[in-house]
Amino acid sequence: MSLNFRGDYTYMENYNYDRYHSSGTGQETWTINEVTGIEGNIEIKPFEGANFLLGAEYKDYDWKNENVDLDTNGAEVAGTESKTKADLYTTGAFSEIQYRPCKYFKALAGIRHENHSTFGHEDLPRFGLIVNALKNTVLKFSRGKHFKAPKPNDLFWPYEEWG
Repeated sequence: MSLNFRGDYTYMENYNYDRYHSSGTGQETWTINEVTGIEGNIEIKPFEGANFLLGAEYKDYDWKNENVDLDTNGAEVAGTESKTKADLYTTGAFSEIQYRPCKYFKALAGIRHENHSTFGHEDLPRFGLIVNALKNTVLKFSRGKHFKAPKPNDLFWPYEEWG
């Protein structure tokens, strides 16, 4: 049996000074992104050839954006300040079982439950068979469903045309 935990924290601060925009005015922008996460899993090997995995993870995305317009001289334009603050989170719980009855075959099955604060929840099954036909040949057959929700930059700061 093995037990694993992992935590992560990311803090990103960005400052953008855009004095000469195509409209003749500019902008000054501060963006702060914080990402906090934790993951844990337990792996159990009840008997020879069998492996069972259980786990969960949580990720939280917090960000804020402050913006002010600049005039043609680069001075702040009064009354143009804007502040945006938002967050989203995602959680997942998963389990997988693998069984290798002999050196030629291995079967696996798993399921993951994803819950996203903006896009709801999804159950994601996965099945597979691995065949070691020859010493240097492996055939893998698998079927699964995936769910990848967009991250904050994908949602709120997509590519922008500046021309």
